[in-house]
Amino acid sequence: MSPLPALRQAYLAAQTARKLEAASQSRQRAMARVTFAGVDATAKAKSIAVDAARRAAHKAHTLQATMSTASKRRDARVSLVANKVAFYNARAAHTTSIARYSVLADAKQLVAKVESKQAAADYLRALDQRLRQSKAALTNQRVANVVERQRLTTAVSPMLRVAKMRATQSLAGAYTRPLLSST
Repeated sequence: MSPLPALRQAYLAAQTARKLEAASQSRQRAMARVTFAGVDATAKAKSIAVDAARRAAHKAHTLQATMSTASKRRDARVSLVANKVAFYNARAAHTTSIARYSVLADAKQLVAKVESKQAAADYLRALDQRLRQSKAALTNQRVANVVERQRLTTAVSPMLRVAKMRATQSLAGAYTRPLLSST
């Protein structure tokens, strides 16, 4: 056997080994590509899922913030409306109470006026009664005086006539005595 075929065999064996090595590396590269593609697809899917979750979380956070802001605005609006309603109710109640107190005050004032007029009327009645009683007493006293004068006149009149007659007689006697004594 010549050295050439052994070289050839070694050369062929080396080439076969290289080809097998290349095929093995090609398979490994293909497997690596498939593995990379699978890992890349998984990573992409995971990245898409993470991005979707992040977007969903961002949307949820934005929606929550929007809802919270809307809720706060609604609460502020409701509070403002409730405060306005409470203010207007209080004002209406205050106005009503003022009107009620005004009506009560007017009624008390009217009652006071009526009581005052009633008291004045009672006082005037009492004065009228006292005046009538005084007039009646005065009339009775005048009648009593007239009656007394009449009695006095009736009782004194004859005595006065007698006294007038005596006085006249006495004057006439005093006038005529000197005339009679001179004769």
